[in-house]
Amino acid sequence: MPIAAIGSLAGGIVSGIGSLAAGSSQSRAAQQALQLQKQNQQAAVAAQTQETQQQQQNEQPFLNVGTQGANSLANFLNTPFQAPTLAQAEQNPGYQFALQQGTQALDQSAAATGNLYSGTQGKALEQYGQGLGEQNYQQVYNNAMQQYMNQYGILSNTANLGANVAGQIGQQGQAAAN
Repeated sequence: MPIAAIGSLAGGIVSGIGSLAAGSSQSRAAQQALQLQKQNQQAAVAAQTQETQQQQQNEQPFLNVGTQGANSLANFLNTPFQAPTLAQAEQNPGYQFALQQGTQALDQSAAATGNLYSGTQGKALEQYGQGLGEQNYQQVYNNAMQQYMNQYGILSNTANLGANVAGQIGQQGQAAAN
């Protein structure tokens, strides 16, 4: 074999060994880069998981309040509004006083004109009592309805708080999964 051919063959072998060594070195570098990237991704996932768990922990009291509010609202809605009774309307603090004072004023006026025991006086007392009773009952009814609606509003707002927090927790979970 000629020396030139041997030299060329030896050069090719050395070149091949060098290429092989370089390829092996590049392969190790690529594997190290992949390992580093994997570690960085794992650290990012761990940080995101920790942040999501902390947010859920921070929002849990609001979710609990909302859940209680929703349960209370469901119970509340199962008990419809009850109009006040006549006895309840008569217990209105101002009613008895107004009835007493109005009756006394009518009696004094009738007594001054000599009509205390007349039919006119009886009719005046009846009209006064009916008007006062209607006015008083309407006020008692309106107060009871307002109180009912206020309670509904409070429970509804509390239930909505829980629903909003539950939605936020769901969005956070979805974002973490993505």
